[in-house]
Amino acid sequence: MIDLPGIHNFSEEEITMSYTELISEARNPATAEARLRHLATTQDLIRGMVATNPNCPLDLLETLAEDPEDGVRRLVAQNPRTPLDVQLLIVAEIGLISNSTDYA
Repeated sequence: MIDLPGIHNFSEEEITMSYTELISEARNPATAEARLRHLATTQDLIRGMVATNPNCPLDLLETLAEDPEDGVRRLVAQNPRTPLDVQLLIVAEIGLISNSTDYA
């Protein structure tokens, strides 16, 4: 792993990928669960896109529901797979969910 300011948990290979490629991979329903779990440990924009993935594992959605970034949490709440109790907790903690998000 490379430790550069603003780049969190990215491998050397990922450093050469564009954000567009990483975002596409994070949102792709065919992305492997292990890969989603790794991407969920990286930069907040990428974490937010993992939260939108329709095949994001429920336990990972629950973890992302506790993300320090409100934008990531809003995207978790908007994922139809997110359990209702988790959605309601997010709404109670950060307010109503709007149609626009910080990352979408």
